[in-house]
Formats: sequence, C-alpha cells, structure tokens
Amino acid sequence: MNRKNDKMDFSFGWLALKLLGKSLYSNAWSAISELVANGFDAGAKNVYVYIDITKKNDAVIELFDDGIGMDNAGIATYVKVGFNKRIAADKPTDVNYLTMGRKGIGKLAALYLSENYYLVTKTSEGKSNWQMIYQENSSDEDERPFLSKTEDEIDIHCKDKWNSCPTGTLLQMNHVNLTGLGDAAFDALSKKLSNFFALDSMNGRKIHLCVNDRNNKTIAFKAVEKEIAFKNMAFIDYNSKDKNSNIPEIIESNIGNTIKFPFNKLNGKQYYEHTVKIEDFESIENIESHGTISCTNINGETVEKNYALTGWIGLHGSIDSKQATQNDPLFSRNKFYNPIQLRLYVRNKLAVENF
Repeated sequence: MNRKNDKMDFSFGWLALKLLGKSLYSNAWSAISELVANGFDAGAKNVYVYIDITKKNDAVIELFDDGIGMDNAGIATYVKVGFNKRIAADKPTDVNYLTMGRKGIGKLAALYLSENYYLVTKTSEGKSNWQMIYQENSSDEDERPFLSKTEDEIDIHCKDKWNSCPTGTLLQMNHVNLTGLGDAAFDALSKKLSNFFALDSMNGRKIHLCVNDRNNKTIAFKAVEKEIAFKNMAFIDYNSKDKNSNIPEIIESNIGNTIKFPFNKLNGKQYYEHTVKIEDFESIENIESHGTISCTNINGETVEKNYALTGWIGLHGSIDSKQATQNDPLFSRNKFYNPIQLRLYVRNKLAVENF
C-alpha cells in the first residue's frame, strides 16, 4: 500500500512568522528583554544593549553578548520555532545557572522589532554573518522563511566593544520604529530591564545599556542595576537561601532605618517617624517557605516537586513621589515604571509582572 500521502507537513509561511512575532510581545522593552535572556542562555556573562534613537522613526538597536556563539548547527537550531533549550544535550552554561528559554521562540523578538536585521556570530572556530529580510512572496506562498548568509560589510555601531568579545552573537536591528516612546520611557528603560531579571541571583551576570539620543554621542555603556527604594519601606518580609544573592545583606542593612509617614494631623506635623520592621518568612507563624507539592507534568503523570518560596515583600511608607523621594531618592514612579508591584520570577526571569 502506498502511504506517500498519509502524512502532510504543516507549512510555516512568512505571514505566520510575522503574526507570531507580533503577538508574543506587548512592547519593545519586553522584546529586548527576551533577546537578553537568549544571550544569557548562550552562556554569556555580559549582554550589551545599544539603542540609537537619533531618528526615532528609523532607530537602530544592537544587542550582543559574550556567549559561545553559533556554528552552522547552532544556526540551524536558531531558525527552528519551537525548541526546548532545557533538554538540549550541550548546555553551555555553568551548573548554577537556570536556563530561561524553553519554547525556542525568543528569536521572534528580533522580528517584532525589525523586519530587516543582521545576525553576526563568532565561535572559537570562526565567524559568520546572516541577514533576515521579511518578504511575503506573492509568487510562492509556500516559501518558508529563511536567514541568508551574507558577505555584506556590516557597519556595527559598537564595533570596539563587540570586537572585545572573543565569542558571542550580535543582532543589529534596523529601521526600528520607536516614535511612540518619549524621554520618560527611555529614562525608565534601565529600571524596566532590571525588573525583567533577578539579577542579584545570576552569578554576576550583567546587562549593559547605552542609549544614543543625538549625533556623535560617545558610546558609553552603563551596567543595569536594581534600584530599590528600601529606605522608603515601612516593613519587609524576606526569605533567601540563594548563596549567590546579596538581597539579605541589603535588607538587613536597612534594619533601624527611620522613615517618615505622611500624616496631616499629628501635633501639627506633616509626618510621623517609623522604624523599619524586618522579618524572615520562616519566623512568621503558618508560613511554609519550602516543601513538596504534587503536580501533573505535560505527559499527564503525577510527580512530586520540591519548591522554595524565596524573595522579599516590602510595604512602601508612602507612594507620594515627593514624600517617598525624601525617604529614599531611588523612589521613582510614572506611567512607564511602577515600583508598587509584586513580581513573580521563574528561573530568574520575570513570569508575572504584577502578581
């Protein structure tokens, strides 16, 4: 019996690729964070984000890392939409690093930002340049999307810093439209990026950011850091068994801080003083910060999983910007950045922004 026609492969065309990329990310910053996560999953200790907004309607974003880079086999994996990096045979990261990616869709973030981008990658064995140009082929609707190897001379803005990385991958995304983002959005970018990752638990991995908003500006990267207004906190609960995290030391250094609560009718004063209270989760009755839970995996099997509730929860003494910044100058709040959120991280990557 001829079984030739008993199997029909799905065809994944240009339009499907574009629609998938557009549906995955709500804004440019979330797409950039996904590309940063890809760099860390490639073994990078440093990921660099450069944004040239000299022309916001025709911006350039360069994002590169000092990871292991990709050979031809790596490129073949890169173009797959749907690839579980957590079960990959060759894991390029250290034993203390938790791989963030799982579904192999992070590369679509580049397409979300740009329909014309270059991918430059170098390993210990060599270097190659690739280009993606989005093109809906009306003459061949069955044509599948592809990267093209190119010999083009690519004008890399951050050439010196990129050349200092012995191995790694660079994405240059051209003709990016960022016209909807004003100065406040770019001022908040560093804070937003710091919130996408639990940087204090990532073995010293760093994100470096540079935004060029005028011609001939010197390219100078600044490390993205958590800027938490702990000195505006009235109460903090925390639990951290992560040996790589410095959060317990930071929190405990705030023991004894005195903050000012706004209160209009206290002996004619506009505030009263409050000493910050700090407790460990495990010191609170009925709080189980670790244990075992039964759950069902993707195969329908019931399995036992160990869990640990780590992190911290703080209560701001005031969310009035004037009063809060008097308590702690690090306090910042606007329509692009909200410090009043309970965020949930999985594998050191933001899973729920406002839990």
